Amino acid sequence: MTKRIPHQEEAINGNNLVETYAREHEENSQSHFSAFLNDLEKLNPRGRFLEIGSGPGFLTALVAEKYPQSTIVALEPSKEMIDYAKTFRKTKGLDNRIEFVQGSIDDETKVKKLGQFDLVYSTFSLHHWTNPQQAWRMISKTVKSSGTIFIHDLKRVSWLYHLPFKNGFFESIRAAYIPREIGYMLKYAGIRNYKIKTPFPYFWMSIIADKSHKTV
Repeated sequence: MTKRIPHQEEAINGNNLVETYAREHEENSQSHFSAFLNDLEKLNPRGRFLEIGSGPGFLTALVAEKYPQSTIVALEPSKEMIDYAKTFRKTKGLDNRIEFVQGSIDDETKVKKLGQFDLVYSTFSLHHWTNPQQAWRMISKTVKSSGTIFIHDLKRVSWLYHLPFKNGFFESIRAAYIPREIGYMLKYAGIRNYKIKTPFPYFWMSIIADKSHKTV
């Protein structure tokens, strides 16, 4: 079995670096998040949402536009990313529906102040979490008893893991988790009702969970 190698990528800080990153990713943001958005539509979420690791706010805006009756709290560690995201939010006319908060999901003090949510979601950030077991525990506390958790991320697969490349994508694959490891963390967090989907092309996965007894 391939051993997980934690991601060593440094946070993208500094206004110039953030602006460069954002310019490179904005144009393809719709297609980049299409699989996540398609699955999210099937869940038909409503109410108050928490996004973990919102980056420059592209997905945040897409979700806000898709669900106009909902509000979003977007949690992001980088102050510079939040500064950029606030400007982007303004261009979309979403100032009154998106709140950006600097912090990480494993910070219990910070997360407790955010309240509870009908939907907690994240894309491509799980493999970056410093303390994933604590993060899952906080997610479980933050989502309402009738709410939904939807985490979308890469999956560690051997046929990509062993390719001799060192760019960000392949390093992220090596830092990603496999379903069995996710299952252990969910059990630790007290989350029993979940489904892990690994559709083609099999190097990404979606974790959908809730704290009720309904089928996910």
